[in-house]
Amino acid sequence: MDDDELVKVIGELRELEGHFTKLPATDASMLSSADRAKYKRLVLEAKGIIGACIGAGNEFAMPLIAIASPPNFGMLNRPSPEDLHEAV
Repeated sequence: MDDDELVKVIGELRELEGHFTKLPATDASMLSSADRAKYKRLVLEAKGIIGACIGAGNEFAMPLIAIASPPNFGMLNRPSPEDLHEAV
């Protein structure tokens, strides 16, 4: 596994934690559309790095697939801070 690449991706994911904004009148938080796209790209990148090293369908990559795939990701079901913490 290219540790440097994975460490970089995890660092970029952690930076997104401060980008969540609170939705008015709810407890929900959201990312901007640009940050949602970056989040999804980074999660898929991490999945690819892990998969390339220890094989597709491994126990580390499988949760990342669920996080970045519909219906778990999209306009109506946006990533939450909890999803970000699971990805990291």
